[in-house]
Amino acid sequence: MSTTIAPETFQTGHVGLNVSDLARSQRFYQGVFGLELGDSSQEAGRQFAFLTRDNTLVLTLWQQSEGQFDAARPGLHHLSFQVGNADEVRAYEARARRGRALFPRGHRTARRRGGLRWRVLRGPRRHPAGGLQPDWRGRRHGADRGRPHLRLLLGRAIRMPRGVPITNDWHAAGAEGRTTTMGTPFHPGELEVQARAGVSGMAARIGNGIHPTIPAAARDFLADQPFAVVGSVAVDGRVWASLLTGAPGFMRAWDERTVRLDAAPAPGDPLADNLRANPEVGMLVIEPASRRRMRLNGTASVRPDGGLQVSTQQVYANCPKYIQARAVAGAAGAGEPSPRTAGARRGAALTADQRAWIAGADTFFIASAHPKGGADASHRGGNPGFVRVAGPRRLVFPDYAGNSMFNTLGNITANPRAGLLFLDFEQGRTLQVSGRARVIWDARHAADVAGAERLVEVDVEETIERADSRPLHWRFIDYSRFNPA
Repeated sequence: MSTTIAPETFQTGHVGLNVSDLARSQRFYQGVFGLELGDSSQEAGRQFAFLTRDNTLVLTLWQQSEGQFDAARPGLHHLSFQVGNADEVRAYEARARRGRALFPRGHRTARRRGGLRWRVLRGPRRHPAGGLQPDWRGRRHGADRGRPHLRLLLGRAIRMPRGVPITNDWHAAGAEGRTTTMGTPFHPGELEVQARAGVSGMAARIGNGIHPTIPAAARDFLADQPFAVVGSVAVDGRVWASLLTGAPGFMRAWDERTVRLDAAPAPGDPLADNLRANPEVGMLVIEPASRRRMRLNGTASVRPDGGLQVSTQQVYANCPKYIQARAVAGAAGAGEPSPRTAGARRGAALTADQRAWIAGADTFFIASAHPKGGADASHRGGNPGFVRVAGPRRLVFPDYAGNSMFNTLGNITANPRAGLLFLDFEQGRTLQVSGRARVIWDARHAADVAGAERLVEVDVEETIERADSRPLHWRFIDYSRFNPA
């Protein structure tokens, strides 16, 4: 299949379908409309697929049906997708025909009126190899009685009302309390990078998913996680990414704008001192096993008991791309705080052991900050070796296709300070790196790296390595299917 056509005009509401063949239906919708797999489960009795576009949940497929569908019983009548012009209608029609969809008589007339529709075969019938036939329950309706069908319509974009869950049932809307450009949740640095990358329109739409409040589904997600990454800014301007861990429940949403973390930074970690000088933080919470993640940016303070309290200003979810699946194999006991260390080793350059560690890494986290737009923490992943060690004081990593918001690169464009965090998932070591970063836009350099749209170069200024006495240990499951080969 070719790449997605004019994604800026494709619109739909979230639709859930009961299907009898999950894999076949998933191939159809991904093949015709270019949807991405956000999450899925093959657990017996709970087989589903979340299909997304631009990090927004579009379609949920549930394998809950068996055998032939009874057209006389209630069920889905039609599924509508909306695009911006007749050329797009024709392009999607061609894809659907290649997928062997069946078009009813008269669909050409419907297309002249501004759209088309096509029937799909009922029931789990066999199709030639490579076919893209979906299936769902249909109900009686006029001439197409018992014939479920799709509709592709021309029209104006439909805006989702506030509070409608998006992106795996997490929602979020415009930021409060941060300096952004009027009418957007983005600051000038982010807007500059979006424009240079040619994705301003897409970023503006995705930016509508940024809210100051924590939705209910996200609160449950936070309570289940054993770690968080926090980005902060030191009094000297250096940016650091820090790790906080604890048994599930150590991190919880106190209310819709407050997160409490019952974990103190490890000795030698600059986080606590940074917050006393500058309360702005970016927090990333990620569940590697399911590849779900969410970001919470705002301000934080150190409580008298050493734990953190975060007041949110921006809350939003990210797509699952480039996340390697891992499961916790061992963690701190229930109610225990974040691991303590036997000692933190500081340096001004990377040691040979640290360079080898980074060269074999498949994951790291990066913190960045805008002078007026606040701090941020983000995830970067790829196959081992995706971070190139150019020497004791220089690292280079690719920027792959992502959510188009360019929070990290936008911050770096305005403020080159950045902090990287590498985790030794098997042994529990952590390596924090603080330095100065720059974006390399020269396409000739990016062309040498598979999947890279641009490169980021980091000059190392300070490192902190820690060997934790009670770390989280992880069991590797598999690499992300999005990792460039």
